[in-house]
Amino acid sequence: MREEDEIRAAVVALAEAQAAGGDVSADLPHGEALAAAVTAVDGEDVEVPTDPDEVREEALAAVFDAVRRATRASRLSQPCDWEASGLVPPSMTAEDVEMAVYDRLVEAGALMPAQDTGDAHSASAAPSRPVNKHVKSPFSSSNGRAVGASPFKRKDSPVKEEPEASIAEERRGGAGCSDRASSAATGTAQRAVPQSEDCLSESECPAPPTEGSRESESVRRVAPSETACDCTGIRLLMGRESYYLYDSAAMTDAYARWAFLAAEDDPVATFVECAREESSVYPRPMAVSSLANEPFCMDAAAVEAAFAEARAQGRANDIERIEASNGDVYFYSTRFLSPRRAKALAEWDAVERGRNV
Repeated sequence: MREEDEIRAAVVALAEAQAAGGDVSADLPHGEALAAAVTAVDGEDVEVPTDPDEVREEALAAVFDAVRRATRASRLSQPCDWEASGLVPPSMTAEDVEMAVYDRLVEAGALMPAQDTGDAHSASAAPSRPVNKHVKSPFSSSNGRAVGASPFKRKDSPVKEEPEASIAEERRGGAGCSDRASSAATGTAQRAVPQSEDCLSESECPAPPTEGSRESESVRRVAPSETACDCTGIRLLMGRESYYLYDSAAMTDAYARWAFLAAEDDPVATFVECAREESSVYPRPMAVSSLANEPFCMDAAAVEAAFAEARAQGRANDIERIEASNGDVYFYSTRFLSPRRAKALAEWDAVERGRNV
């Protein structure tokens, strides 16, 4: 019996057992996807996909659906969870699915760029933000929003003029006719000639495409996107040993980054990145109580230990510790905040804010 016939017979047997009221969940080798197929069959013969490309596309679709479900539950999805969830087809290994998902998302541009945290261990993050030089002044009256010159006041950099011969050659795309190529070799500058001139009729120039060739090329361009599974909105964060996925339509990039840091279980990297982000984005010093929330759940002792370890490793030379008048502890980066401004903002957050409510 062929392998296809064996698979078909197994599916029909499972469908008959389910129709008789039996529990077949323990006998399903392909998880929820096959369970749905057996339920729909109801004893009738079905076609189980055996083409490798079709099997891979179905596996990718199942993984992306699982990623979206995990994101709605405020969790990141990891490749180590997919096999246990029945998302790996029998004809593929867990590594095959993992690499197929990675290749598809990299091709789609879903890999999140790395962020400079001053840490060689950090491999992926949200894009780094430019330094707000206006928060350096201790006398700034900024309310936290970025300030600076309006874009219309910035002058565009002058564009260098190119020789006419270079412009003409660029417009021709390097595929001009032989008579123009010979004249360019003599150093004579010529203007680009429209494609409607007699150049197209010469033997060395390509003939215009026919209607049939246009149609076939259009089919070649459209066909892959029609058959590919939908990975719109899926983002990939690369960790030390694996990668993590989330749906950007249901989770912000900032929270995904925090969940990524928590999943990587590197308190030093978490502390350094969060302290710098608070100082650069808002800008304000980071309260020690900020990391007590989800997904970090770091108490004050853990934050102090991470700060000491970061200093010992030379990964937090720009981060300083300050205290407000009531004893609340804050951390800030000297890259983005001056000591005087950081102290004033910490005092406002810890003491003066409550007096102004």
